[in-house]
Amino acid sequence: MDERNVFFGTELDEKDILQLFELDKLVYEAQYVGAADNMLARFRAEKNSFVAIKDEGSLSDILII
Repeated sequence: MDERNVFFGTELDEKDILQLFELDKLVYEAQYVGAADNMLARFRAEKNSFVAIKDEGSLSDILII
């Protein structure tokens, strides 16, 4: 059975955000991937706008609202 856990921005750290950025690079075309520095800056300013899903122990998805 799959195990998924939801983590809100205040439960994440910058290492998690960088892992999610690497995931973005794998699934989106290069023209649609921003810069890691921009993602980190937004995370630092608006942690509550991030929600991540860990699927079987590894970060597998993110929702930025």
